Amino acid sequence: MMKLPKLIPIKYRRKKYPDDINATIQEVPGHFDEKDFDKKISQIDSEMQYSLHTEYSFGKRNFNSPVFSELELNALGESLNGVPRLWYNGKWSEQFFQFITKLVGENRPPKIIEIHPPFRDYCADMDTFLESYRGFENLVDKRWPESIIAIENRAESFYPDKFLVYDDLDIRKLLEKIEEGKYKLKLMLDIPQLFTALGGIENLNLESIKEAFQRFQENKRLIIGIHIWGRKNGSAHVGSLDNLFNSDINFKESFLKFLSDYFDDDTQRYVVPEVNSSLGDFTSIVNDLRKYFDLSAKNSNQGGADKAGAVFEGVNDVVR
Repeated sequence: MMKLPKLIPIKYRRKKYPDDINATIQEVPGHFDEKDFDKKISQIDSEMQYSLHTEYSFGKRNFNSPVFSELELNALGESLNGVPRLWYNGKWSEQFFQFITKLVGENRPPKIIEIHPPFRDYCADMDTFLESYRGFENLVDKRWPESIIAIENRAESFYPDKFLVYDDLDIRKLLEKIEEGKYKLKLMLDIPQLFTALGGIENLNLESIKEAFQRFQENKRLIIGIHIWGRKNGSAHVGSLDNLFNSDINFKESFLKFLSDYFDDDTQRYVVPEVNSSLGDFTSIVNDLRKYFDLSAKNSNQGGADKAGAVFEGVNDVVR
């Protein structure tokens, strides 16, 4: 039997993987309005790791996480119309580390810290971003040297300008700068958001997608995982991949085959199926993936993850 590229599944909210799939990492929200972090961590099995999904600046925040009342974090409250201005300057970076440190507290450290890019109106290029980011990376490396920091490409927000890491050209620039500067930062590639940045799936075909991926192929080893989800009737994180590809099954299957070939490089990566609709949609996406990727074997920690139950349902972490 042909060996398939490996994807390590991350459990998203309370969605349950099929019994033969190993999901030993739980995504946990850590945005600026998160109020129940300790409760969420306590209800994950102690043998499970977690991925901390930090502020992603989709819409307005109240900045009412308890952390804000416990620490002086004035720089972290920088916003426009309530939308957080991520990586606004070096002071913001330092206070972001303080926020995460206080949030994690005495809990076990995160396996992954997922961060998000700044906006272009105040951060015009990768060098400016990385200058602000470097201090954060150094602080994380000293406190939690085993934690992985990964940045997600972003395309959708109520903010009036684009994210700095938006399309294929931005991803190429970022990965080149990471390589040149020898940063530990990695990329978590959000595939549907990349499609949006490229003009939307209705304006794409397999060849145009291949061309986009080839632009950052040289440094693809810095891509440590993917986000994948459906889009239905204009709603993000809803539906299956059939919906994402507008019921063009051949397009869907051809893309997944290309993605499998693209990542067939003996590098283990993570996958987060970010599905906010039904378990059927989630399972459909997982079953599409497992035709082209190895999502692994029986999971001894699935039950432990499910102890988290409804505490992960309905969190204020829906559209990203």
